[in-house]
Amino acid sequence: MNHGFRLLIATDTDIEGVGGSERHIRVLARELGDRGHAVRVLQLAPRVPTPRGQVGNACFDHWPTGPVLSLGGLRRVRQLRSLIVTEKFDAVLTFFESSDMIAVAAAALCGMKSLLSSRRDTGFRLSPRMVKAYRLINGRFKVIVAASAAVRDSLIDTQATPDEQIRVIHNGVEMSDADGEVTRRQRRQALQLDEGEHAFIYVGNFDEWKNHAALIRAFAMLENQSRAVLVLAGAGGCEDGCKKLAEELSVSAKVRFLGSRRDIPELLRACDSFVMPSRTEGLSNALLEAMAAGLPVIATRVGGNPEVVVEGVTGELVEPDDVATLAQRMAALLAEPDRARALGAAGRERVTAHFSMPAMVNAYEKAVWDSIAAGRGAA
Repeated sequence: MNHGFRLLIATDTDIEGVGGSERHIRVLARELGDRGHAVRVLQLAPRVPTPRGQVGNACFDHWPTGPVLSLGGLRRVRQLRSLIVTEKFDAVLTFFESSDMIAVAAAALCGMKSLLSSRRDTGFRLSPRMVKAYRLINGRFKVIVAASAAVRDSLIDTQATPDEQIRVIHNGVEMSDADGEVTRRQRRQALQLDEGEHAFIYVGNFDEWKNHAALIRAFAMLENQSRAVLVLAGAGGCEDGCKKLAEELSVSAKVRFLGSRRDIPELLRACDSFVMPSRTEGLSNALLEAMAAGLPVIATRVGGNPEVVVEGVTGELVEPDDVATLAQRMAALLAEPDRARALGAAGRERVTAHFSMPAMVNAYEKAVWDSIAAGRGAA
């Protein structure tokens, strides 16, 4: 290829957000832009901190949009159609429901054939009405990217999506060198971690399905709790309830509620183990980032987690809501520090080999080129 493509990315979210999907879109846009492609991101979220800016060589704008079947949504369809034609985009890549629906409608109006959609989870939040809508529109996408084999299987089972239309592209993670001991010590001091304390960390917004409550209950069951601290980075509607639960279980002094943070890699390197109790996942960026930081991990056997964690080699897998087993696995990491370090080292090697950022960007880049070629063939 002797020139780059012009790619429009539409997302329902704020790409400066701290969630895994937001970081995924931000990094993907930056990396594709830095490879010489013209990339523009439209954020359809109602509110964003920065309405216009740059991420690397890619640019982003704010297009606040209400429900698709509203005057605001129909107005966005017409505006998006005009933008595709005026700026001569070669392809459109969408993330999440409103962007999917609006892009399909706009593309139909202007004859755009090179549509891609990236699906980040197993569709657990979709209403029956939305599942029916996706069954109707999925055929308009030349490529549907699934973040994991679990997401692919859900698309086939619930939305009757043909397997050949789906391309599994695992999330990639940026690797960084470990900090020196002085820096790690300083970060641990900032978290009020004492020498010899084992810090379990979980990174995730306080949504019901993230299941922080199960982790707090498991932490409260640890017999050697005096040597352990639980660090929770994230914010959301369930946070106050979890703080109350920690008080009821008499562990609030040992649980650090950090709120929303943008220094996740630094936090991970200050801690000792990563625990993910969620009830569903597509393919968790937070899990990959923890392994990249060299932390042993305990995760639930849901979604894409078993595609990342090799049980007994890079970490442990438990069933969701099995609080007793989760507590046992956490206690084992506390009791066997040498084994914990070995699991963490193996996890970092696995991420380096199988979940690199260049591999992910290469796969997306090829998917866009293939969609463009297929769209031209269908014209």
